[in-house]
Amino acid sequence: MINYHNHSDFSLKDGLSRVEDIVKKCKENGHKSVCITDHGQMGSSLLLFEECKKEGLKPMFGVEFYMKMRDDAPDLKERAHLVVIAKNKQGWLNLLKINREAYDNFYRVPLITFDILDKYREGLLCTTACFAGPVAQFLMPGKTDLMLARRHYERLVNIFGKDDVYIELQPNSMKEQIHLNNMLYSFAKEYGSKLSLGYDSHYIKQSDAEVQETLLGINFKSNITMPTQAELNAEVEGVEEVQDDESTKEEKNEVPKPKKARFVFSTK
Repeated sequence: MINYHNHSDFSLKDGLSRVEDIVKKCKENGHKSVCITDHGQMGSSLLLFEECKKEGLKPMFGVEFYMKMRDDAPDLKERAHLVVIAKNKQGWLNLLKINREAYDNFYRVPLITFDILDKYREGLLCTTACFAGPVAQFLMPGKTDLMLARRHYERLVNIFGKDDVYIELQPNSMKEQIHLNNMLYSFAKEYGSKLSLGYDSHYIKQSDAEVQETLLGINFKSNITMPTQAELNAEVEGVEEVQDDESTKEEKNEVPKPKKARFVFSTK
């Protein structure tokens, strides 16, 4: 088993795990390989190589890219996440080229397109990533658009080939994820696609959850109220103020509660 969907502290203001801790934990769990897929960059690659060499494990290199689903889409519209992993040396070199072009297309985050993927596809495979993936986000309740989900999946298959495009399921107990896993499984069965199991880990120990939540609060300049993982995997749009009706409270001679803030996220 390869735990391939991991974020280190090189996923800035998002991942909490140190590379050396990820490698040691994978070895403890009996894994033979370690793959890190940080958001939009490959800064952890050299450290991953060195730590895996120390522990006798095989490093695998990947990136969870930010991508525009239409090459001509406005910079903040129709964005998705896509996990891309090198299969061999040529894939590693192409991953570097994609990463470089992503920074050439930088707008708030480094951005890739389907055309960039097509140009450097050799030696690479991809998975459909998280809630914000190009397929998954169109299978969510209230946002289901099978035509768009199929269009994006088929374009990935045209680029990488059917054997190198994996439908990613994630094993957590959130209601949204359970729904999405069922939808993705049916989708994969319809196309005869390969399935992969990704943990999308951002920290190692359960006790780290609150610290990582604080990190996200700093990232989004927001108060912390423990949003769901579905929200965390989406793109942040802003902070919306949510407050009780103070006039109603006054009529009831009750002391108004302090204003509360919550995250508002969007995959657009």
